[in-house]
Amino acid sequence: MKRRIGSVNALHQQSASIQIKFARIDLLRVQVPYKDPLVVSLTVAECLVRRVLIDPGSSANVMPRITFNQLEIKTEKLKPTRNPLLRFNKKWVEPIGMVELPLQAAERVLIESFVIDPYKLDKTIRVGLGLAEGEKQQLIDFLSQNADVFAWSHSDMPGISPSVSCHSLNVDSNAKPVRQKQRRFALERNQIITDEKKNGKWRVCIDFTNLNKACSKDSFPLPKIDQMVDATTGYEQLTFLDAYSGYNQIPMDPNVEEKTSFVSERGIYCYKVISFRLKNAGATYQRLVSKIFKNQMGKTVEAYINDMVVKSKKKDDNLEHLQDVFGVLRRYGMKLNLTKCSFGVGFGQFLGHVVNNKGIEVSPAQADALIKKAEPRTVKEVQALTGRIAALSRFISNPSDCCKPFFDTTRRHGKQAWGDEQQQVLTSLKEYIQNPPLLSAPELGEKLFMYLGVSSITTSAVLVRCEEGIGIKLQMPEGTTLSQVVRLKFSVTNNEAEYEALLARLKMARELKVKSLVTFSDSQLIIRQVTGEYGTKDEIMEAYHFAVLREVKDFDQIKFVQLPREYNEDADRLACSASSSGETLVRVILVDVLSQPSIFGESSRLDPWQINVILYEPTWIDPIMNFIRDGVLPERKDEARKIRSNVAKYAIVHNQLYRWSFSGSYSKYVTPIETRQILQTIHEGVCGNHSGGRSLAHKAMT
Repeated sequence: MKRRIGSVNALHQQSASIQIKFARIDLLRVQVPYKDPLVVSLTVAECLVRRVLIDPGSSANVMPRITFNQLEIKTEKLKPTRNPLLRFNKKWVEPIGMVELPLQAAERVLIESFVIDPYKLDKTIRVGLGLAEGEKQQLIDFLSQNADVFAWSHSDMPGISPSVSCHSLNVDSNAKPVRQKQRRFALERNQIITDEKKNGKWRVCIDFTNLNKACSKDSFPLPKIDQMVDATTGYEQLTFLDAYSGYNQIPMDPNVEEKTSFVSERGIYCYKVISFRLKNAGATYQRLVSKIFKNQMGKTVEAYINDMVVKSKKKDDNLEHLQDVFGVLRRYGMKLNLTKCSFGVGFGQFLGHVVNNKGIEVSPAQADALIKKAEPRTVKEVQALTGRIAALSRFISNPSDCCKPFFDTTRRHGKQAWGDEQQQVLTSLKEYIQNPPLLSAPELGEKLFMYLGVSSITTSAVLVRCEEGIGIKLQMPEGTTLSQVVRLKFSVTNNEAEYEALLARLKMARELKVKSLVTFSDSQLIIRQVTGEYGTKDEIMEAYHFAVLREVKDFDQIKFVQLPREYNEDADRLACSASSSGETLVRVILVDVLSQPSIFGESSRLDPWQINVILYEPTWIDPIMNFIRDGVLPERKDEARKIRSNVAKYAIVHNQLYRWSFSGSYSKYVTPIETRQILQTIHEGVCGNHSGGRSLAHKAMT
């Protein structure tokens, strides 16, 4: 038996609660149950450990001493332990201690690095791993030829021309100049204050409080973050760009440079470029990117200050869009920070969200900040908690109602009153945000459903996309259970959904080389039709029946069994999870998506573009509509007199006949063909329950 080691690298920091998922193709040519060792790369204690063996049968997590030393963990964090460990050579060993370390992982490797300058190994680019070899090489060649657009130090950054953009301070003419005195401290405190950036570099902190108070606010509007994030979803390929020392590329107006002066031991200095924390710096930068990318903004580029995204609906257009953007950057002298750029990827972080071609997901950093938040003890800590919840408000249902218990604690004259109610709400929020919904952009012409929620303090609404889903479970003789969810991008009836689930089960078993199969379904109609006890009355059911018979031929032995509905809860739970972002499953197969019914294909009996011809049948409502619309009466005098006397009770709205009822409302008249369609939908439609004749008539009339 061949054994193989799966390898998963984790370069993006994600929540530790994320699952390692397997696609259906990963199970091909693998003996089930899968018990081979799994080696992954994980971020342990903020350090990348490239080889971590995951052993589900182990009773302890063991770390070699050399790894412990390389992580530079202080020995003071070790806790004593009295539990010896049995080695593979059957000898007992005493561990030096026990320690708890933070662990971070990602779903898969989506980025790999390449060196573009062989003489400078630090000049590397990050390219999406999902690109084909030809596409990857074209992108690397393109970036190597355009290396002048990037900067690795401030000497590589000439800056934006003052004729294009410069920062001016709108200082109030009535404001009095403030001259800060030189502060003298003890020798150990007489140092320049610096702030560490996310990339490990440092920047000098200058107190611009008095200067910012004297400056009026720039009215240039910044883009709305939610709208900009929404505009980046649904694209097949994305490129994330970041400007090198963004603000420092824009010069200051020479007339106001001296207003940024500060005193040091070596003399008095002022800024010739925009400094960090200067008022209106963001508005100036946004005005610049809106100016230079005016032809690309909203089409192929989204830019919020110095964070930029180049988006392409198709992979083939990505290189052309990059050429256009790089031409603009070179023309205006703006430089990029190569260490923060990612090219040709399918997803990434943008303005505090994770965007991809499917939709918008919660940023793991923001979710972890809420999950790890301890119980607040002061009013300021409660306000910090509500701020973290506000950052996730798009993913939380009715956040105002959820935060009301927190707001109540800050309105009691500054006294903290954290109680059981607040703690219960916080615990439920932490559990909810571990499995948040996926926000997706609707397609043009797609139907949306609005759900309205009204409480005593708030009114909220949400637009929901209607997506059908089916759940599948495949249990092997060894006891291993494989689960799958399939999202249907088209409307189906209950019977059609049952057939789609049956076809998906058969295809899944066939791909796993299963020859003997027992399949269960809670639909009596489908089981009886497949076994030949019931016939198919319409063309759609006949096509589904034919598709099942075609799949059955690949099995040596197969049996169909009807399962009571109460024993099919697991499959129903999987079906509900098809339209969500994920759910805790035994072993999750990647969610499949069906864009059209399985009966549409080359080997099926139905053509997706088949035209159904409906024969028109005259009805009793035609003479009434002809008289109201055209003034035409029947030839028989008694029928004409009857229509004249009763025509005041009728009205035509949007080419539909309505009658004024005794209750004061209009009743719609339908044709016999429409009547049959309505009854069929109520009986076996999406929400049908196959009710009896009397109940069916009552529902149709109400």
